[in-house]
Amino acid sequence: MKTYPYILTDLQDQQDFENTDTANTMAKFMDFDLNQLTKQLYTNAKDALEKKVFTTRIDVTDPNNPVFVAEKGSQKVELPANKKHHHPNNKEINPTKRS
Repeated sequence: MKTYPYILTDLQDQQDFENTDTANTMAKFMDFDLNQLTKQLYTNAKDALEKKVFTTRIDVTDPNNPVFVAEKGSQKVELPANKKHHHPNNKEINPTKRS
């Protein structure tokens, strides 16, 4: 049996659409603002960690995979760009992996 992806009715007549269009359409349907939610859930890492006296930098040793690095004493946090994991003190934390 073949299964096919579903598409929101609001999008079916569009020739091209981005995957974020689906999220925005659903948010509108559920009566909330994604931009406002993003501001509530996320903060600027550089500003937040520098307030906690971390030093921050962008490691571009591999230009295709930049990494935000924050250090304070023996503590080190690495946040690879466009990845769903981070490395506090050289341990990988991946929120999408299930234990």
